[in-house]
Amino acid sequence: MNTAAIVDLKTHLESTIIISTFGRYQKGKWVGIDLDTNIIILIPSNAPECRLYVDIDSITSIKVKRDD
Repeated sequence: MNTAAIVDLKTHLESTIIISTFGRYQKGKWVGIDLDTNIIILIPSNAPECRLYVDIDSITSIKVKRDD
């Protein structure tokens, strides 16, 4: 069983992450799953390592990339 954890997004750079609306936004965190590792993660909404453009009313696949 996967457990949710707050992780350093640098470890998920270039990974494909599914952002789900199921429990989508709680206490400033997006709920997501890294498809490359099958790890469920909580993404801080203000994470400086990436920029998320997500429609919170849909399920969106994104690539996490450094915001250079």
